[in-house]
Amino acid sequence: MLVIHLNSPKTVFSEFLQEAGAPAAGKAGKAGKKGGPPPRCRVLLRSRGGKASTKPVVTALMTILRKSPEEAKTIALRVRFEGAADCGSYPHEIAETIVGKVAGFAKSQGHPLSCAMEPVEG
Repeated sequence: MLVIHLNSPKTVFSEFLQEAGAPAAGKAGKAGKKGGPPPRCRVLLRSRGGKASTKPVVTALMTILRKSPEEAKTIALRVRFEGAADCGSYPHEIAETIVGKVAGFAKSQGHPLSCAMEPVEG
């Protein structure tokens, strides 16, 4: 079952961070290997076979990644016609959560969508 929260964007993002295991606002987070900010990862969506419907992809992008309808449509079309699309850069732990949620969503919808993450260089 897909649940959409109608809270304010700040509240939704805070809830998302808490679900991802991120510390609450004002608390120190996990640092990277050198004591800096946590490592970031790009989140990539891929189509696992053929040109599937873009509607479930748009739904996943809007509900899980909180993309605007226009941005979600653009990314969904890129997945459909190019086979993959970059959805943005996130802290490692949040990227892991996104990958898991997209995988669960795709499986529940029977959609050939996969999600992966890769480290951001630099």
